[in-house]
Amino acid sequence: MIKEKEKHTRRFSRKKHMNENLIIFNARIVTPEGFTARKGSEMAHLRVIENGTVEVTDGIITYVGQNRGETRDGYYQHYWHYNARGRCLLPGFVDSHTHFVFGGERAEEFSWRLKGESYMSIMERGGGIASTVKNPRIGIP
Repeated sequence: MIKEKEKHTRRFSRKKHMNENLIIFNARIVTPEGFTARKGSEMAHLRVIENGTVEVTDGIITYVGQNRGETRDGYYQHYWHYNARGRCLLPGFVDSHTHFVFGGERAEEFSWRLKGESYMSIMERGGGIASTVKNPRIGIP
């Protein structure tokens, strides 16, 4: 028997479902105002849609707005339907931060850690991630 919590949890593999059609309804949608990318203080201009729907067709968001009558989970009319049950949905959120594959050499810090020094003491000596942020080219040939 499926537990109530598990019954309403759907896990989608991004690879498998990237181009499938999906309708998420009964969501609290938080999305930027307008149609262009936002930066800086503009990112604070948000629109909240209670009882909203997001439709994805072939992997592209094609509708964000009020519910249009969807009432049940499942696959029908060529779309997966998912009842968000009031949960928050952020269709316009893109986390674009990245990490360097190799952003500098900190071998000396590694030896300090092996000797038992804390990360805080290494940071106080000028090491840690802050040192890589200050000069990511240190140690790159």
